[in-house]
Amino acid sequence: MNASPTPGLGAFPRCHVLALVAADGLQRTLTALAPHVDRSTARVLTGQRGARALDVSGAQRGLRGRLARAVQDLAYERSGLATHEAHLRRQGHLLLVPARGGQSTELLARVLAGQGAHGLVWFARFSVVDITPRRRAVTTPALLLAPRALH
Repeated sequence: MNASPTPGLGAFPRCHVLALVAADGLQRTLTALAPHVDRSTARVLTGQRGARALDVSGAQRGLRGRLARAVQDLAYERSGLATHEAHLRRQGHLLLVPARGGQSTELLARVLAGQGAHGLVWFARFSVVDITPRRRAVTTPALLLAPRALH
């Protein structure tokens, strides 16, 4: 699956899943996504050029861009953008994939996490949701194996 490089991102990539992918994991991740995502819709930011395109300050988009980032700082935390920028500067990749929500978003989260992607975020219409799959701790078998330890 080939993804299109992105010269820049809009202020808010609504209805997209964002994932941070290691420098050596992009092709493997894109291949895993191929059955679920149209090739032409995946967008990738990479390295220093990607960090500039992310435009954390909003300065590249002028006054409107800086105002948009200021509003985002009030509504969301800027540390997420700083984390994404740092990942890109370390030659990592930022992958954006369209997702409308519900089961398709859950499926994308499982596929991406299975390939080692992290920082999984879904940009819904008016919110940002952490969609990183969580593992549940299972303690029941441990209690069954060591019942005397409780007495």
